Amino acid sequence: MHLLLNDLNLGFLKNIASDVDFAFFHSDDARHFISCFVARFSDNETCAKHWRLINNEIAVEFQSSLQDEFSSWNIYLALVTPSAMDKHLKYRIENDRFALRKLVLAGPTFASESDAVVREALENSILGQDLKLSDVGDGLYDQLENSNRFRDFLSTSSQLPLDGKERSSEVRRRRINELLERLGSLS
Repeated sequence: MHLLLNDLNLGFLKNIASDVDFAFFHSDDARHFISCFVARFSDNETCAKHWRLINNEIAVEFQSSLQDEFSSWNIYLALVTPSAMDKHLKYRIENDRFALRKLVLAGPTFASESDAVVREALENSILGQDLKLSDVGDGLYDQLENSNRFRDFLSTSSQLPLDGKERSSEVRRRRINELLERLGSLS
């Protein structure tokens, strides 16, 4: 899967932040549609001033019009600045959970106006393009295939709570640890 530059009309964003350059990327896989808005700022102060407003505008004008639930929760906002960003601001932006997932791409690498540099960073961050996968040994695959415990675990995984509550998060964490222990005992 790759991200493609799209010519979506971004006038609704230019109306609220005329001093920011915008671009829009989308995935080339229609089954797993991913949208990524890019806001390119001249400096960190402009980013700090506008990021929430841009986020809210995308939620109202774009996200609310999507019919597919999967697509509406796979929207990213990449905030690009040419200099390193204060870690507190970066943390606040990237951990904000309202509407979109946010990524901060900051530093001299992003000083150029090249869409290719931003696209590569997005593909690495969102799609994991930079990850190298190794082959799993056939023996482990056969063990997993024949493991009743593993099959039982997978059959109950659909019952995991998916909301953001602390208790639900703890249930998911516990189940993941159980799975890792089971996988470790098979190798």
